[in-house]
Formats: sequence, structure tokens, C-alpha cells
Amino acid sequence: MKLKRAPRALALALVLCAGQAGAQPAAAPEAGNGLGTDARALAAWRLLEEGKLIALREAAEAMLRQDRRSWAGHFLLAHALHVSEGQLPQALRHAREARKLFEARYGQNPTSDTPWLWHASMLDQVANLLAEMDRYDEQLSVLAVHDASYDPDRPALRAWPLMRLKRWDEARRAAEAGLKSDDSYQQTKARTSLCAIESELQRREAGYRACLDAAAVDRKGDYHYPESYTNAAYAALALLRFDEAEQLLDEASRHFVAGTASNPWLDLMLRYVDQGRPGEATGAMRQMFAWRNGQPPSLDEQTWAETQLGAARFLLYAGRGEQAARITGRTLDRPDRTGLTSADSSQLEAGAALIDRQAALLAAEREAERASATRRLESLRARARSWRYGLRAWTSGRRAAALIDEPLLVSTLRPYLAGGIPVDVDVDAVGPGVVAGALARARKLETMPGFTPYFDFFDGQVALAQGRRTDALAFAERAIAGLPRAEALRRANAAALGAQAAHGLRRTADAARLFDLALQVHPGALRAPGLRLPVAFRAGSDPLSRETLALLRGSPRLVADASLGFAVAVEGSRACLYGPAGRLYSCASIDPRPGESEREAASRLALEFHEKAFAPRLDLTQADVNSLDGSPTAGGSRGERKFKDILEDLGGA
Repeated sequence: MKLKRAPRALALALVLCAGQAGAQPAAAPEAGNGLGTDARALAAWRLLEEGKLIALREAAEAMLRQDRRSWAGHFLLAHALHVSEGQLPQALRHAREARKLFEARYGQNPTSDTPWLWHASMLDQVANLLAEMDRYDEQLSVLAVHDASYDPDRPALRAWPLMRLKRWDEARRAAEAGLKSDDSYQQTKARTSLCAIESELQRREAGYRACLDAAAVDRKGDYHYPESYTNAAYAALALLRFDEAEQLLDEASRHFVAGTASNPWLDLMLRYVDQGRPGEATGAMRQMFAWRNGQPPSLDEQTWAETQLGAARFLLYAGRGEQAARITGRTLDRPDRTGLTSADSSQLEAGAALIDRQAALLAAEREAERASATRRLESLRARARSWRYGLRAWTSGRRAAALIDEPLLVSTLRPYLAGGIPVDVDVDAVGPGVVAGALARARKLETMPGFTPYFDFFDGQVALAQGRRTDALAFAERAIAGLPRAEALRRANAAALGAQAAHGLRRTADAARLFDLALQVHPGALRAPGLRLPVAFRAGSDPLSRETLALLRGSPRLVADASLGFAVAVEGSRACLYGPAGRLYSCASIDPRPGESEREAASRLALEFHEKAFAPRLDLTQADVNSLDGSPTAGGSRGERKFKDILEDLGGA
């Protein structure tokens, strides 16, 4: 779990912190407008205020061509590079040059008869850039210069970087000082920081109270920050208050703010996935991209990988391993910066490696299914792809294990706790012995009720990996009985785990019951672990049925065993999966094509059977898949925004 800080204020196109317009040189409280009299600089400043970023960059570059020592030109170019292109290092270089040139002329404490507002804005600009680049010590130094040069002081801005540096007492004092300010933005920053401080200190109840307080105050204000509600939702999840968390995320989704790292639709989508609500998850996924595409490009450095990994997790739920793997492969070496969140880079990188492992494992299983359903050359190619995906899963698992130390592992095993990885621990990747030791510590540290079933779930995985099937079955049963209903996917995974253990113990009634639960809640739970469902095979007497049945007998998802009451029945161009007492789980069918051989039709039917039987039913269009794995996503929206900016600059819009 990670908390998000409130965005940069929108005044002056995201450059000035809220209340900056009221700042005054400390030595001259009766200052004027502070912008100076240079007509060219003032005209460019107006472009900044109006958000005309293309024209602003052109004006700034023209100023610098005329005079390379134009502090206004460097400042404005830094803003354009930052907001419109997300070029943080280049923007920081120009912002620092602007400050250096200004102070060489007017000093670090400019008086009221100078263009001091430029200088105050430069300090904010440099501080914001340093924050987004995770350079918190430097950010604190710049904030100190601002408070020494301008009144009033803004202590709440120091709370977040102090929190990120784990200087907890100083962070708390800065936030409490901000609460005493008359400025509403200072108070918002202070409350957001207190929410993060308590959460990062892993105080579930205190974090919940602080985050809920921030949301309550925000709710009464004129201007709403989605972070106030998403952070409160995370804090509610930390107490297993699932309905409240969903309500808070829904509230956050109604408060779009440009410049925010929060994407409540992404959080809602993940909650719907975890709860096994496919229709709502698909709708939230579409809104997730719409929200992100409405953000300025400067947020790409902070949220690109998070959005991509969110899409990958949706595709994993949908059973689309290959598409998920394409996404995770892009994110492994391009993690988000963490300047707008409470998370450390190691948490995000380890999470990305574990999600890539999940994607590769699922892709390997799907390719193995394809190999069983095809013939000759295509089957060999599919087997080779499956082997390569398996190797990739092993590599990503090793990468994750190298990043996960014991404190991070313990925090991750304690559900919905700040300081952990945003996905479940993979016992096979980290090692069952290592996980067992961390679990023992996590059980001792977790004093709040309701979390024992989560530990049972992980202990079941450890036991199965160590060959202790009886223990694995017992832990799985306890996890299923104790996990909240909102944890549908975890319950399905626990059922699949228990079914595997029970089948190995020849406890057919338990295995049948647990396989049935997994198939009803989330049939994909059988796929990624590489499980085989014991079934009886039945087929009609026609050639297509016999050919299809021959292919399905070789499926890595199925094994011939009639003792549990499951069956695969093929009749003509239709193949169905049945459970005990004749329960129908799914059916697949095809329309034979003109000139198609029985072997080709059987191959298509066998592949379609796997798609229907071992993935949830989703109203997922090809356009959705394209948008998720890299086609018309952010790039298109960015182009549309640039085109609109050009029209505005030409006076056409």
C-alpha cells in the first residue's frame, strides 16, 4: 500500500504553491505585484497563466536566443519542459540556472521593488522538481531558503520530504505547524502528511483516523483533492473495511484534478478484480485510462508504470498472459519515480518483477495449452514459447527475491500495510523457508483481529511447496473459512491450493469441493499454478468430436480421472466442462469454416474450450485489449492535447 501526496497547486499553471500569490519579501511586506516591468517577460508569464505551453516554450526559447542569461527565459522553459514534456532533469537544469542568474542580480532576499515573484516561483519550481526526482534533502534546503526569504512560512511543505527521509518526529512537527496556518492548502498538505506518517509507521488505527480526518476536511472545502479520498480508502482497507474503501474511491473518482498522482479508477479496478466482479472491473479499466490521459505529461514520470502494471493485473485476471507479459516487460526497466507517493523504489521494482513473473507463468501455461491443441510445427513453436516464458518467470522471480529483504517481506505479508509490495508474495520465487520465517514474525507483529486467515493462506503455500500436503490442506481450509467475502480471488486461490493438496492425499470429496469452489469463483486460479483438473472425457461419435477429444486429452489443464465427478463432454462443434451433480461451468463452440479440415476445426474448438473454461467471463473487446497492451493509449491523447494547444495558440480554439 502506498499513500499519495496532494498535487502541486494549480495557481499559475502548476508552478506556484497555493498561497504563493500572497507571499511577500520578508524584508518588505508592503510589496507590489512583484512581476517587474519587462513587457516580453510579462507577456510570456501570461502564457504560463493561460496554460498555453507550446507558445510558452517558443517564447522562452526566443528570449534565450536573444539573451542566454535571461532568468525569465530559463524559468519559463523549465516550466514548459516540466509540465508539457515531463523532462525533469532538463527542467531542473534550466530552473537552477534561472535562480542563479536572478540571485546574481537581485540577491537571495529580493526587495519589494524587484520582480521578486519570479524568484519565489523559481524556488517553488526547483523544490517541486527535486521532490518529483526523489531528492528530498535538496528539496528541504530550497524550502528553507524560501521561508527565509518570504513570509509567511510554509512548514507543511516540509512534512512530506521529512517523512520520506524517515525523520518521523520532524515530519510530525512540520505537519502540526501547518495545521495552525490560516492557509487552506497548508492545512491540506499537513493532513495528507499526517495520514502518510501514521500509515508508514504501520499504525493501522492511527493512520485510519488521520486519513479519514483529511478526507472529512476536504469534503467541507471548496476545492477537492482525490488523494484525500484515495488515501482514506487505503487506510480503510488496512482495517479490512472494504465497503467503506470502495465508497471513498468512488468519491475520489468524482474529483478530477490535473497534476494528481492518484487515479481512483485504477484503485477501483483492482478492488473489483480482487472481488471477482468482471463487469465492473472492465468499466473501471476504461475509466482508468481516461483519467490518466487527462493528466499533464509531467505526471508520466510518476504514474506511467503504475498504470501499465494495473493494466497487466487486469489482463492476468482476464487470462491474457501474453498481453500482460508485453506490458510488464516494458515496465521492468522503467519504474515510476516515487516523489508523489510514500513508497520506496525497491517496493515498486520488486512488485513489478513479481507481476512480470505472474504474467510469464500464465503466458507459459497458455502456450502449453496451445501446444496441446495444435499439430506439428505450430505445436513445437508453442512449446518453445512456453519454455522461454518459463525461463523469464524464473529470472523475474530471482530479480524480485534479490530486492526483497526481511522487513519488506514481513510488511508485505501483513495485508494492506504501508511499506509492503503492492502484490502478494510469491512463495516459490522468494523461497518457502524464507517466507516461513517472515510469516512467523508477521504473525507476532500483527495484533489486530481479522488477519489470521491471510497468514493461513501464505502458510498453506509454504506447506505445499515443502511437500506437507496435510498441513497445506488444513491451512487452505482455514483461509477459505476466514477470508472476507470481498477477497474472492484469494479465496479462489486458496481453494485451488487446497484442491491440489487434497487430490495428492487422495481425499476425493475434499478435492472435488475445493476444485468446484475455485472454478465457480475464479477459474483462472487453476491456470497460473499449472494445475490439472481431474475429469472424465466424453465425446460424440462424429469425427470432429473424436478429434477434439483427442486434443483435450493432452491438455496441461486436464487429467483423466473420473473419481471427482468432473467431466469434459464434446458433441460436434461444442465442448463443455461439467462438475459434480451435473453442474455446468462453461461451454465453447465454433462455427466450422468452408474448406476447413476436421483437424483444424478441432484445434480451434480445443483452444476456445481453454479460453472459456479457465478464464472469467469478461465483456472485453479487441479495442480494450489494444488499449491495454500498448496501442491507442496515452500517446493518442497526448497528440490530441498538443494539437489543441496549437489551435489555441493560433486563436482557433
